[in-house]
Amino acid sequence: MFTKRAKEIGIRKVVGATALQRVFLLFQKPLGLVIVASLVTSVLSYFAVSEWLNSFYYLTDINASSFPIAFVTVATQSSKTAIRKIGVGDKS
Repeated sequence: MFTKRAKEIGIRKVVGATALQRVFLLFQKPLGLVIVASLVTSVLSYFAVSEWLNSFYYLTDINASSFPIAFVTVATQSSKTAIRKIGVGDKS
């Protein structure tokens, strides 16, 4: 997918597209699928981990706020890596 768009991104870079516009161009289509998949897996994993934790002698609950925190952490690190890979920090 990325090699197919490399020429288009290069042209947009020369024409004057900002770094954020180039990143958005790459990730606009798969981003919706990632969000839907994250929601579905978060719900499923919440129930699975809750059941698993109930099997222990000392009972504890999982906090639902753990999932958004984990999502934000992973999204931040992924975006940093993506920005570094496509050269968003350059001056042009």
